[in-house]
Amino acid sequence: MFKIRRICGKDHSGVIAMLNRHFPHVEMNEEKLLGRLEKGAVFFVAENNGKIIGFVDLRLGGSVLVRGLAVEPRWRGKGVGSALLEKVIGFARKEGRSAVWIKVQPGNLEAVKIYQKAGFVPSQEITAKNGEQLLLMKRKLET
Repeated sequence: MFKIRRICGKDHSGVIAMLNRHFPHVEMNEEKLLGRLEKGAVFFVAENNGKIIGFVDLRLGGSVLVRGLAVEPRWRGKGVGSALLEKVIGFARKEGRSAVWIKVQPGNLEAVKIYQKAGFVPSQEITAKNGEQLLLMKRKLET
């Protein structure tokens, strides 16, 4: 069993480790994580027995942008990613946002399928700062 909640100080090392495993180009460290949080980033974590098994990193504006979502491999297929997305959508609604956006590698078919199941639709292909091609997906929210 796992639970989804906002990040707290004791989670930093686990989130940093996961960020660096799943998104190595970010080169995350404590200082960068604290900087993101101070600038208003919102992180939710999935926790099982005190261990971080997944997370989602959000940036808030007129809508919500999912900057990153990851689930540890042995926890995939067990509803963790879907639960994190449900938390994001509920949070965005509560904050009065009109949409949630997410970027994904087009070849990551497993993630694209999960996002589509959660109501996200492909919007456009974009080029990331590092030159990587990404698919931008959107979930409109009822206000």
